[in-house]
Amino acid sequence: NNVRYIKDCSSYNSFSKFNYWSEIQAIVDGVNIAKGKVVIGTTTESSAEPYSRITDGDINYVYYATPSSASINQCVTVDLGNTYDLDEIAIWQHFKDPRSFYDNVTYVSSNNSTWKEVINEAAIQTSNGRRINAYTDTYNGYAQDGLVLWYDGYANTGHTRSNSSTTWKDLSGTGNDVTVSGATWYHNYLYFDGVDDYAYKTSGAIYNITNEHTIEVLFQPARIPTDYQVIFNTTNVGTAVMQYGSLWFNSSQYLSYQNADGYSTRISQGLTLLETDLGRYFLMTNIRDNRDYYVYNKGYFIDDYHRRVSWDARTPNEAIYIGGVSAGKYSFQGKIYSIRVYNRALIEEEVLHNYLYDKQTFNIE
Repeated sequence: NNVRYIKDCSSYNSFSKFNYWSEIQAIVDGVNIAKGKVVIGTTTESSAEPYSRITDGDINYVYYATPSSASINQCVTVDLGNTYDLDEIAIWQHFKDPRSFYDNVTYVSSNNSTWKEVINEAAIQTSNGRRINAYTDTYNGYAQDGLVLWYDGYANTGHTRSNSSTTWKDLSGTGNDVTVSGATWYHNYLYFDGVDDYAYKTSGAIYNITNEHTIEVLFQPARIPTDYQVIFNTTNVGTAVMQYGSLWFNSSQYLSYQNADGYSTRISQGLTLLETDLGRYFLMTNIRDNRDYYVYNKGYFIDDYHRRVSWDARTPNEAIYIGGVSAGKYSFQGKIYSIRVYNRALIEEEVLHNYLYDKQTFNIE
C-alpha cells in the first residue's frame, strides 16, 4: 500500500486499432487524489483525445483518451506526487463501441521502477464502464466489517451494470437480490417515477441483524410528499410490521427512519423536507447500538433516541421493499444511488468516511 505510481496497461484493440483509457482514480478516505495529476504514456498521446482526460475526475465523460498510434501493448502512468495507503484504485473504461475488447493490467509502485501487479483481467467492456478495486477485485472504499446488504447504482448486476436488468444485485455476498419493477436505470442510480415503480424481495432476506445494526441510503428526492413514500423498507413477513429501520416520507414532509419491534411499537427519527431540499442529496444513516438509536445525514448527527429502546431486534423471515411496497402503493419519486446494511453499529468516524466515499464515487455534494 506504499503507492506513488499507478500504471495501467491495455492491449491492442482489433476493432479500431487503438488502446483506450477513460479514468484512473486513487481513493483515500473518499477523496480522489489522482485528480489533476500528470499522465505519461508509453506512446505520445493523441491530440484529439489527450491523456489529461484520464485524471480529470469526470467519470461521466464517455469519450476516451488514446495514444497517437497503436501497438500490441501500451501503458499510461500516473504520478500521485507522494506515497499513499490507498483504499481503492478505480479503473473506468468507456467505449463508444460496445464490441471492444481489452486485456487490462494495473500495477502500483513506490519508485516507478519496481512494480506490483494488482489486477489482470480480460473482458468485454460496454459503454457504461465499471469500477474495479485493484487490491481485492471488489469495492472496499466503504466500511466492510459487518456489511450484510449492499445495492450499488453503478454495479447493479455485480462487477458490471446493465440498463435493462430487472435485478438489483446484492454486492455483500449475502444473496439479498431484489427484483426491479418499472424503475429505470441511469448512469449511477435507479429512478422511481412516484407512480408505480418499486423493487422488492417478498421473503427470505437475510441480515443476521441483532440489537446492533446500521442502515444507510443515498438518494435524491424529486417531489415534496403529500402522502407516504417508501424509500427503503424492511418488513416482518409474518406480521407485516416494519422493523429494524425503514426509511419513509410521511404526509407532513417528514423524512424519517421508523424503527419498530416487528409487531406494534415504533419510534421515528429524522428531519423535515423543505421545498429547497428537492434535488439535494441525502445519505440517511440509521444506527442501533443496543438501547440507543442515532440518525445521521451526510455523515453528521441529526437525531437520537437515547437509552429508551426497550425491545430487542427480531430476525424472522424478512421482506425488502425499495421505492414502494407494490405498484402504486407508497410510491417514492426520485433517485436511489446506494443502500447498505450492517449487522453492527458503525462509529461516527465510519459514518463520515462512508459519506465521503459516496461523495467521491457518485460525484455528489
